[in-house]
Amino acid sequence: SFLGSSLLGPSAPRVALVTQHTELDTEWRLRGDALKTLQEDFMNQQDLLVKIAEQLLGGTLQREMVLRMRECEDIRHQQELQSAALREGLMELAQVKEDLGQLSADVSEIATGLACVAEQP
Repeated sequence: SFLGSSLLGPSAPRVALVTQHTELDTEWRLRGDALKTLQEDFMNQQDLLVKIAEQLLGGTLQREMVLRMRECEDIRHQQELQSAALREGLMELAQVKEDLGQLSADVSEIATGLACVAEQP
């Protein structure tokens, strides 16, 4: 009886500790798995929110960018038209200046000829 109680006595606390340790290990593993599942769910939800935001903002931003690009193209086209008109106007002014220079030379030549005729008796 002494031998039987001494064999069972000290091993019972060990078995209880091993059982408790196993239960704690299992509980920690389950908590770890649950935490991993929560993290994965969180990441999936975050990815989904990012995709939704991209769709919402992407459509709006895309439309705004297209509108702004069209406005820029319109402005560039207007500037090209204005530049062409300005070039044409400057060319006309240069031609008028040239014509006036020629006219002035002709008038001077006529004035000189008239002065010569007026001096002759």
